[in-house]
Amino acid sequence: MAEMLPRPGRCPRCFLQQALCLCAQVRPIAHRTEVVVLRHWVESSKNSNTARIAALALERCAIHDLGRDLEPRQVGILARPGTWLLFPDGDAVTAPPHPAPERVLVLDGSWHQARRMRQRLAGLRGLPILCLPPPPAPIERLRTPPRRGNMATIEAIAAALELLDGAEPAAALRELFALHVVRSRVSGRGYP
Repeated sequence: MAEMLPRPGRCPRCFLQQALCLCAQVRPIAHRTEVVVLRHWVESSKNSNTARIAALALERCAIHDLGRDLEPRQVGILARPGTWLLFPDGDAVTAPPHPAPERVLVLDGSWHQARRMRQRLAGLRGLPILCLPPPPAPIERLRTPPRRGNMATIEAIAAALELLDGAEPAAALRELFALHVVRSRVSGRGYP
């Protein structure tokens, strides 16, 4: 994963201010389904990027920055059989699909960037879509979603893992997200 460096005084892993670093609270989260994040390169420098936080904890999670370490034409290599695309398009899945996905591709960026990535990445065409129901209740976030039902990347990953792998990995990821939101707000969110 080609990661940008944080500003001075910030943790190189979680990008929060050193005094608010959450890395000591990160515990490995075991899960069956592999998670591969295709992150818009602009997101790699943002301390509010939640895919980074998910990847710190999930045992089977990789981040690829589009335009930095992965070119759009290479996306197809990630879409091997058993791969589904996590995207809010279509009918929400409320029970695990059969057969269950082995791997879930997650588009990470602003909601606008994620839509454009899906349209422009030919390697994603034809993948089955894993569309999640909206979260049951509003929660604290760092960014305001443009539409009801939109979620932060880490929330979407947690919801997908809950559907596919059970409540335990999802609960641990949601707890980490809540801690990240609190500490990010204390740090002043700072640089984008």
